[in-house]
Amino acid sequence: VLVLCLTMLTTFHLPTSMIHYGYTQGKIDAKVDDLATVPLQPTSERIRGVNHYFMLPKSSFPKPRGLLVVLHACKHSGLEFFHLPEDRIVAQHALQKGLAVLALTSQDRVSGCFTQQDVSWVGQVVNDWTKLHSLQNLPRYGLASSSGASFLFFVFQELKLESMVVYN
Repeated sequence: VLVLCLTMLTTFHLPTSMIHYGYTQGKIDAKVDDLATVPLQPTSERIRGVNHYFMLPKSSFPKPRGLLVVLHACKHSGLEFFHLPEDRIVAQHALQKGLAVLALTSQDRVSGCFTQQDVSWVGQVVNDWTKLHSLQNLPRYGLASSSGASFLFFVFQELKLESMVVYN
């Protein structure tokens, strides 16, 4: 009986509350269908000995309008940005806005963390990737979470970012 009551409550109340709390006064545009997105299928590219992951905006954009460079948290890789539910929503919105999304992977695959050895290396990886895809002149934006966010403060100049966002 308890399970039946919870099911009924969820079925009737949850969609309404998601719609109500999913929208704000124009600051964040979240939709109910965003909450159940499928994992994205990024392309993997090995640059400077490590696999990094990227997606380019759909054909509605002849050329990307900018580059979103993503740094992951410890115990992750660039792939998680396209697979974790909260991150893939961000990735989808960036792609819809015409941004290329490049999620870097740290060199230290044991801890999965960005370290001091990555400071100049990440800039080289981004420069190599933009040359490979003829996207050198795009404005660059940074996004990072947790320990990647801390690392972003050390490398934002190396990455030549226009702006950056960090979150935990």
